[in-house]
Amino acid sequence: MRTAGEAGRRLLLDAVVSVRKALDVRTADGLPVQWAQTNYGLAVAYEALAQWTDAAQSLRNVSRVYPDDAGIYSALESLYHEKLFDFEAAFALSRDWLEQHPGDPSARSGFAEAAFTDGRFAESEKHVKDLSTDTGLSAGSRVALRALEVVTLVAQQITGSVPGKLQDLDDLISAQPADFKIGWVWTGAVHFIEEDDRMKSARDWLLSLLAAPGGSDRETILKGLRDSAASFRATSKPLSVEGAEADAPARLNGMLRAGCGYAVSKWHRVADR
Repeated sequence: MRTAGEAGRRLLLDAVVSVRKALDVRTADGLPVQWAQTNYGLAVAYEALAQWTDAAQSLRNVSRVYPDDAGIYSALESLYHEKLFDFEAAFALSRDWLEQHPGDPSARSGFAEAAFTDGRFAESEKHVKDLSTDTGLSAGSRVALRALEVVTLVAQQITGSVPGKLQDLDDLISAQPADFKIGWVWTGAVHFIEEDDRMKSARDWLLSLLAAPGGSDRETILKGLRDSAASFRATSKPLSVEGAEADAPARLNGMLRAGCGYAVSKWHRVADR
């Protein structure tokens, strides 16, 4: 599909008008399969136009006909989480999908991240712990989940174990081949950390941690991670997360030492999450 420039955009808009007219004939009740196919075409066009809300609505329509389609679920969850930053909707969608697919590691890892960005830090931590050693996941996914575990711990002010968790992460990355890369769509989590007031004191360090695995190879990733770990150890500025979950004194006693700058790079989530 040609979409370059204003001419391409006009072509897409014209196509949207034509396809929407087809829905007058292809109705959900009369021709459900064709109705879903037409809505899928609309979703593709809307995404090309960066009309995320319309794209999400079209995919919701498709899911009415194909409620168990993993590709439709993944695309809709990604729109909610990475484009619209509608974390409540992303969490609800991930929760419902996980209830139907409890043994799917991809569903569980998606739910773990959605729980974090919905402010459910303890719930996210629990799912991450269960998944972080799952050998069915790729090494990139396991690295991402272990980093997310550190983030959830900091969000709860349970930071006593963070140095050990960072070392475990270092060991896992060190065991990978020299050309190792991590793919993970991390845009939603970064947006949450940047915007949520509870993350204010921890923000710079957390973003530096998430930026680290965006390196182009194993050694670059390790350097970023080790710089982040060194900053954690060295700085004397205590961190406190506003309104963090704390259901025991130990959750209040751990204080993260933060204070480094960061350069955020997009961390793209692998397909098997």
